[in-house]
Formats: sequence, C-alpha cells, structure tokens
Amino acid sequence: MIRTQIETIKQEDKRMDMEDGRRGEEIEVSKEANQIARIQANKPTNGSSTSKA
Repeated sequence: MIRTQIETIKQEDKRMDMEDGRRGEEIEVSKEANQIARIQANKPTNGSSTSKA
C-alpha cells in the first residue's frame, strides 16, 4: 500500500514538473540552494552542536 502511495506521488510530481516545464530548471536550482542552506544551518558555528546561527 505504501509503495502505491509513493508511486502515485511520483506520478503527480512528474505531471507537475511537466506543467511547470519552463520553471523546471529554476525549481532544481532552488531545491539545491535549500539543501545547501539546510546543511549550513545544521553546521555548528562555534563547535557547539546546540548553538543556533
């Protein structure tokens, strides 16, 4: 059941990507930027893992 839900989500994502078409590249860039930002936010700035940037 979970597998079919995942497949459905993948299909919907594909359809949305096709609809976006022109924006596809933009979306990929922003996804990458979000990942980088998340990684940087998770890095401790002063050696303390509890500190917030």
